[in-house]
Amino acid sequence: MPDYYDYSGRPGFRDGGIVMVPIQTPGGSHTVWTKRVGNSPGRQVLLLHGGPGCTHEEFEGFDSYLPSAGVEYYYYDQLGSYYSDQPDDPDLWDLGRFVDEVEQVRAALGLEDFILLGHSWGGLLAIEYALAHQEHLRGLVIANMMASTPAYHRYAEDVLLPEVDPDALAEIRGLEASGRTEEPRYLELLVEHYYVHHILRMAAADWPEPIQRMFGHVNEAVYRTLWGPSELIGTEKLADWDRTADLHRITVPTLVVGATHDTMDPSHMRAVADAVADGTYLHCAAGSHLVLYDDPAPFVEGLTEFIDRCAGPRTPVFPSRARYLDNAGRQDVLAGGVRLIPIDTPEGAHKVWTKRVGNNDEVKLLLLHGGPGCTHEEFEAFDSHLPPAGIEYYYYDQLGSSYSDQPDSLDLWRLDRFVDEVEQVRVALGLGPENFYLLGHSWGGILAMEYALAYQEHLKGLVISNMMASIPAYNRYAEEVLMPAMDQDALAEIKHLEATGRTDDARYMELLVPNHYEHHVIRMPEASWPDPMRRAFRHLNPDVYVTMQGPSELGASGRLAAWDRTGDLHRITVPTLVIGATHDTMDPEQMRWMAETVKRGTYLHCPNGSHCALYDDQETYVRGLVDFLTA
Repeated sequence: MPDYYDYSGRPGFRDGGIVMVPIQTPGGSHTVWTKRVGNSPGRQVLLLHGGPGCTHEEFEGFDSYLPSAGVEYYYYDQLGSYYSDQPDDPDLWDLGRFVDEVEQVRAALGLEDFILLGHSWGGLLAIEYALAHQEHLRGLVIANMMASTPAYHRYAEDVLLPEVDPDALAEIRGLEASGRTEEPRYLELLVEHYYVHHILRMAAADWPEPIQRMFGHVNEAVYRTLWGPSELIGTEKLADWDRTADLHRITVPTLVVGATHDTMDPSHMRAVADAVADGTYLHCAAGSHLVLYDDPAPFVEGLTEFIDRCAGPRTPVFPSRARYLDNAGRQDVLAGGVRLIPIDTPEGAHKVWTKRVGNNDEVKLLLLHGGPGCTHEEFEAFDSHLPPAGIEYYYYDQLGSSYSDQPDSLDLWRLDRFVDEVEQVRVALGLGPENFYLLGHSWGGILAMEYALAYQEHLKGLVISNMMASIPAYNRYAEEVLMPAMDQDALAEIKHLEATGRTDDARYMELLVPNHYEHHVIRMPEASWPDPMRRAFRHLNPDVYVTMQGPSELGASGRLAAWDRTGDLHRITVPTLVIGATHDTMDPEQMRWMAETVKRGTYLHCPNGSHCALYDDQETYVRGLVDFLTA
């Protein structure tokens, strides 16, 4: 019986299911981002997001529902969207080229006899794909998309816009006519008078975080090239698109999803279901355009029933796995496990981002990322390893990091304030000594040690990953061991750039990557670095990093420069795993000593690893971590 979370041997295993797919376009080669969730051959669903130019993030609510239904699903950011390449070439934003891209993605992922689900613009793209390549499809889902842009225009003009406050509509139209749709006032009017009625039927302040994030990541160039500047009427390449006369050629089982309050005419979508050869219409009575969030129960139930019909009986779920997948009663269900945690700081209230994966009352692992100022993304490899072990874990972006609030105040970047933040997050998530494990990597290891020294009564266990207990000792190790082993000409140039304050010069990283990073941070050529690590580096907040760590990548000189807890480690009495690696930027012998100095310590050595041993010695790292957490 296959295990839903057995990812071994599957593409993207090292990177938590992520595969960067190379595609060929008339403008050259590019790469698009995909991520697989689950292992269920025969129940595979590829998701086409809306927009155009939006992101896969709109679908993250599925993380609360599709695993328990045994569905293997694929997130995918189309070319031009946030996680994928974003070339500056308007000629690439063409419907036929996007269809060809989907086909290249399908082939690269090895999908055959699969289900294609498209929402909004993605539904339009799904219709086009089915008309061109339906021999590869087991089923088709057209969610909240009509088969004709002119028909959509008529519905908007005849039904939706007359319901809008006349004064607001006049102002909206005036802004459109004068080419001022990029002004904040335009979106303010749309949200208040249109979006909360027909896009997502809840107060904008309550919109699920994945949707808020998705709207923040829209590629306007793609959107405007294909649709146009107006949010109400399409005026560009898609303005005349109409496939109503071709729907009969779609012969695969098709589910069409509509909603009472949608921007799309539900009667038209019912007609689409009637027009295809084997169609079913699913109506979401309380929903609008984003039914996954404002009417999830009928949508998810109807979708899973359709998948069952197309794919046949579900594989039975192990009882232990059923408990792990049971999200009932969790307050983060709507957002796929995501919660924004309010925290109090000396400079006011802010919010930090967390995401839960799984359910296990005995093992709940909170992850503290490195940096300072990096992101949870560095840990995404865990998606291949922790679910099979039944471990409940929490991604978390610390204040100042990409998914959380990023206040412009250097006074907030202090170690004691970060420790207090972790404690506030723990309380909000309901973690306690009967189940709470804390893992900190690099800077996160400093934060984990400090938290344990202040609050270890709340901990069941502690993991210090790739971090020494003394910054002065780390600086000595870099000076005495790492730097002498470097190419000395390169080192001299690096030191000169640091001394002259030019660490933001491109040459600085050109030297560091081959001479330091590829030996001691991630031991693989830069071209093959894992996508999660690339994103974490790309999203680093330099204000946080430089304030605390300093500008140099070879030693610390910021607020952490004098930090040293070697004399206090004996006060840590909870079970503690210390992880080090042969080629780390951190001295593995000091990390071995740390494990001997805490009261109940274990040392895990990664012989082939470096600072990011989770990726360059993954098998050793994960096996040791899982054994510690489940012992």
